[in-house]
Amino acid sequence: MPIRPRDAAVIDLAHELMELSGTTEYDAKASGLLAGMLPADEVIWAGVDFAAGRAIVCGASSDINDVRAAGLARYGRTHQGVRNYEEFPHDRSPRRMSDVASQTQWHQTPLYQEVYRDFGPAHQLGLMTRMVAPGIGTGWTFTRTGSDFTDRDVALANRVLPVLIALETTRTGLQRLSDVRVKPRELVLLKHLAAGHTARAIGHRMGVTERTVRKHLGELYVVLQCNDRLVAVQRAKDLGLLSG
Repeated sequence: MPIRPRDAAVIDLAHELMELSGTTEYDAKASGLLAGMLPADEVIWAGVDFAAGRAIVCGASSDINDVRAAGLARYGRTHQGVRNYEEFPHDRSPRRMSDVASQTQWHQTPLYQEVYRDFGPAHQLGLMTRMVAPGIGTGWTFTRTGSDFTDRDVALANRVLPVLIALETTRTGLQRLSDVRVKPRELVLLKHLAAGHTARAIGHRMGVTERTVRKHLGELYVVLQCNDRLVAVQRAKDLGLLSG
């Protein structure tokens, strides 16, 4: 059976993304490659931990990334698309904003007022690539002015999504959060994890409660894009945060 043109385009995109080496090149080029396939005024990747009030954004210019990250950290849970993913965590299919809220509802959110108002009548399409826990995860957002994303666009996004999920979960070389400086106490926590200590034991050694340790673990999992302590330790080693 011949490959359909759109499937061939997705295959080509996967090859192009896989050829990007390291964090810097991926951040610089991935958004452009995605926008070339699914046109948008802005394509950003974001990692969020709403409970910790933390977000990291890549894809736009550095100053815009900071604005987007600050807005997401503060108001991201007011985003109807985010709330819909949290309500249906096992459904990763792409969401148009218009699938979950009216333009009026979207434009009235603090996130839109704080971050996206300059776009004017903005439309969005979200692709969730990982949800570690409610309010902790990663994904891509396509923002477009003018006409909304079509059903054909959503069908294409559904084809692209498995590629993005695969890259998110299997390629440590694409670790976009590796540029974030790990705090000294987080580094101590990583060393205890590498030694195989439990959360309770780590709390005892660090003089904090087990609950505090688990909170810091959640933050580290966002930074290292994982939800498992063994993977966290290995990625920390790969990034040079731990020796051995």
